[in-house]
Formats: sequence, C-alpha cells, structure tokens
Amino acid sequence: MKWARSTIDGRDWNVVDFSRLHPERLRRNRRELVCVACGAPAFFRSASGTRPPTFGAHHREGCVAVAPAWSVFRYLQ
Repeated sequence: MKWARSTIDGRDWNVVDFSRLHPERLRRNRRELVCVACGAPAFFRSASGTRPPTFGAHHREGCVAVAPAWSVFRYLQ
C-alpha cells in the first residue's frame, strides 16, 4: 500500500513521506496505522535492498484497496 492513516494524529501518510520521519518517531508510529479504505490494522515496512518502503495491512473482506482494478473503478463511479 502507498497510503495509511495514523491512529495517533488521524493523518493520512504517503509511504515515502512516512519513511523519511525521524527514526524515533517512525519507531513509535510504525504500528499505529490503519488502512485508509477499511480501517484494518496496518504496519510499515522499511526499504530493504531493491525493495521500496511500503505499508501492509490485514484488510477486511471487501476492502477496495485490494480489490481488482475494475471493481475499484465501479466503486468510484
């Protein structure tokens, strides 16, 4: 995921901006996240080797953040 919401301040974070936080703040906040679409608990994974930073989550059933592209389009109409 490229976006997650902080349960601490309610802010929606882009993964690149989040990865640039001061290390202490990042450590405190990395597990205080939820999916912006379904509210499921989320977490942050740091960049490693060639893998970019990313958010992950255990999405709730039917979450549009992980739905096939055509169904997301239909949802947004």
